[in-house]
Amino acid sequence: MQKHAVVLGATQNNSDGVEMGMEKEELLGLFEVLDALLDDSNWAQQHPHPCTETPWPGVECEVGQDPPLFHVTKIHVGPDILNAPCKSSATLSHSLFKLPYLNTLSIFNCFLKSPVTLSPTLFGGALFPPLEHLALDSNPSLSGEIPPTLAKIVSLKVLSLSQNMLEGKIPKEIGGMILLEQLDLSDNNLSGEVPLEIGGLENLTILDFSLNGLEGQVPCSLGQLQLLQKIDLGSNRFMGSIPPEIGKLKGLVLLDLSYNFINGPLPETLSGLENLEHLIVDHNPLNTEIPQFLGTTLRKLQTMSFSVCGLTGPLPYSLSSLKHLSALSLDNNSLTGSVPPNLGKIPSLDHLNLSNNQLSGELSFPEDFINRIGKRLDVRGNNGLCTSNHLYRKKNISVYLETPLCLNSSGHRNDKIFGDKNPNGLKRIRPSEHHIMESSEAPPCLNQKVISIFSFLKDASSALTHTLQLPTPHHEVWPRENSGKSIIKTVAKMEITNVSEYEAIAKEKLPKMIYDYYASGAEDQWTLKENRNAFSRILFRPRVLVDVSKIDTSTTVLGFKISMPIMVAPTAMQKMAHPDGEYATARAASAAGTIMTLSSWATSSVEEVASTGPGIRFFQLYVYKDRNVVAQLVRRAERAGFKAIALTVDTPRLGRREADIKNRFTLPSHLTLKNFEGLDLGKLDETNGSGLASYAAGQVDRSLSWKDVKWLQTITHLPILVKGVITAEDTRLAIQAGAAGIIVSNHGARQLDYVPATIMALEEVVKAAQGRIPVFLDGGVRRGTDVFKALALGASGIFIGRPVVFSLAVDGEAGVRKVLQMLRDEFELTMALSGCRSLKEITRNHVVTKWDHPRVAPRL
Repeated sequence: MQKHAVVLGATQNNSDGVEMGMEKEELLGLFEVLDALLDDSNWAQQHPHPCTETPWPGVECEVGQDPPLFHVTKIHVGPDILNAPCKSSATLSHSLFKLPYLNTLSIFNCFLKSPVTLSPTLFGGALFPPLEHLALDSNPSLSGEIPPTLAKIVSLKVLSLSQNMLEGKIPKEIGGMILLEQLDLSDNNLSGEVPLEIGGLENLTILDFSLNGLEGQVPCSLGQLQLLQKIDLGSNRFMGSIPPEIGKLKGLVLLDLSYNFINGPLPETLSGLENLEHLIVDHNPLNTEIPQFLGTTLRKLQTMSFSVCGLTGPLPYSLSSLKHLSALSLDNNSLTGSVPPNLGKIPSLDHLNLSNNQLSGELSFPEDFINRIGKRLDVRGNNGLCTSNHLYRKKNISVYLETPLCLNSSGHRNDKIFGDKNPNGLKRIRPSEHHIMESSEAPPCLNQKVISIFSFLKDASSALTHTLQLPTPHHEVWPRENSGKSIIKTVAKMEITNVSEYEAIAKEKLPKMIYDYYASGAEDQWTLKENRNAFSRILFRPRVLVDVSKIDTSTTVLGFKISMPIMVAPTAMQKMAHPDGEYATARAASAAGTIMTLSSWATSSVEEVASTGPGIRFFQLYVYKDRNVVAQLVRRAERAGFKAIALTVDTPRLGRREADIKNRFTLPSHLTLKNFEGLDLGKLDETNGSGLASYAAGQVDRSLSWKDVKWLQTITHLPILVKGVITAEDTRLAIQAGAAGIIVSNHGARQLDYVPATIMALEEVVKAAQGRIPVFLDGGVRRGTDVFKALALGASGIFIGRPVVFSLAVDGEAGVRKVLQMLRDEFELTMALSGCRSLKEITRNHVVTKWDHPRVAPRL
């Protein structure tokens, strides 16, 4: 057939002068398909001849031979082309059966509100057109399971179902689609194991199952797919070893296994991946050494990333042979020995991250390499590493490298290149914050081993660390994310036993400006203290002799089932606390089976957080003077798969936080507000007083009113939680404005001082809501008992902020995981001791406050 995307004239003559048209049934089928998708009732009238004089963007036709008629061969619907927007009730019509020549169906970001499923009676039906390309991508309301009947479309070459809400297992029948060349099921909620039958896709070149909840072993049958060029299994729950069969894929260009639970060692068969350009294995408990063959056989590597993998041993000198390498990330491991200076001679190397390891000796790179790579070289957090004399003379370099000057045994500068031969022959001066003494007190030629002992003693006395176990079948040593040091289980240290202990350790660990930013409240900080103290004035009325052998802590929030009513509140700029920042928090919340709320003032973007893997996430939002900025932020959150908007309404101006003013708080220069990059809002400027105050004063809209809540509903399909309500009057207005829920919050006591503690305001809001919308709470929660008290007073769940950021500062992702687990354990114990087996059994009768009237025993 001859292709005609745009043809003039209601009809057209072929070369023999025969008039060509379109079959009435096929034309009617096209109208019905588009009418079910697009919000345009006049479509058929405006485009009566979509293959000729009234073409429609996204619809393409071809001319058949016998008879010479036009046939619809391609339909593409989505906001990326100039057609009508999709209707809120958009769905897939069975009239697709009337388009027998259709070979491409692409629906992008169209199913936004009304639930849509992949109907087994539609896809794979006997009359379904012989599609070659099926792409249903970025549709938030496309849910349900992938029907096995989809495999009956044996003509498919491209199947893309990415960025939807699909769930369940990957049907094994897909392995029979032998013509398939590209299979993309990324960014859904798929679970279970990948079927071995996937090895039957002998023509497959691209396989992308990333950002799901898939588990089990990486299937060895992938080794049968000799044409594969890309495998992306990142951000799942795969475990076990990398199958040796992967090494048979001679044409593989990209292998991404990041953010899983894969163990080492790396199979030697991977040396057969002679065309591999990108090897990404971040965040897996490999707990092994870097094999030599990575540098000797994978000569085409451009990207090699093994961050947070528990790597041990030295850096192989063979890595210097990778002449095409542009990015090498080995941070947050336990690597030892020296840094091979020849790494600086790799001509294309543009990014080198060796931070937070146990590397030692002299750092010495060629000057042209240093000038080229600049701040994309990161070696911070290696306590045994020092800077060579010629690098140290470059003041701008010595500062951001954060490594001391190497000194020789006599205390003078050392100008020699140092390798592994004599690692203890160099003396070091650490910056004062790493000393146990002030720099003026420390002897200039103090032995390196002695300083290490002093550092160890200081660490041991200032922070009580705990034994970290990953939720994998093998509880092996995992690198501490905040320092690169492994947690050795034989070291006798007291275990952290409650949430509040993390704050004490974080105070010792964080710079004063950053700790004060997270910890302080407004003005006299009366509300800050009251948020916590008020919980202590609520007492329990436990019930006894109740069978509590089985306890269910799960609940549902806005239709999403979570493991517990404990969620993560939005906390700004988390990378000030830990280099992984919001990445670590997102993964910890997902592992705990609960919700994370990302601050719009985060140091990681919505896209970056979404890339950490599957999870239920909300997006916190302020309304800015430029409504276009708000709309862009909301659209990005939607595209990234966020499930709700938490609209902060208590910040027309920023509260007076005197600690920030005294510290002249500004965002550290190496960080930005990632969600605002490109919008001229990416970084806080240093101004008089708090830098945050000037930022908020200049951008947050002080005229925000309830009508803006209604406006926000016109630009998003996401439910809106109103955050910052503490009175009955505002509760009723929030309901009238269409809020999907309320978060009782006083902004962590950081706005107006001398307002009630949130737990004291909770019951007033709950009574005003009258069960019409759910009410949540944040502020002051530090124990599982606090969670129980909030639920007994009517909350549907609680959010925690400071406990998350302090545990993040102390122990990265592992710290956040532990905080969530501790609170869940305490909450479950409180339920048991109060005689409650599920959240529904927690009632107002289980607590008593000093305002309660004398009680009459409730009837049993």
